Amino acid sequence: MGITGTERLFPIGEGALTPVPLTLRIGAPIAASALRGRAQGNRQAMMDMVGAAIAQLLPSPYRGVYDSD
Repeated sequence: MGITGTERLFPIGEGALTPVPLTLRIGAPIAASALRGRAQGNRQAMMDMVGAAIAQLLPSPYRGVYDSD
């Protein structure tokens, strides 16, 4: 799942929640066994695959190191 808009929901330095639109995108499930097999047991590689899958659900400015655009 990728969520956008939360930075406006509870801005740094503010004491209250602000009503704003949020977007939640849900991707296809990723089987842990498939990750383990593709990463050949490398835990960092598995987490990078998860990060890349989540990044694909988000607009480019939210993707950080996983932005391939």
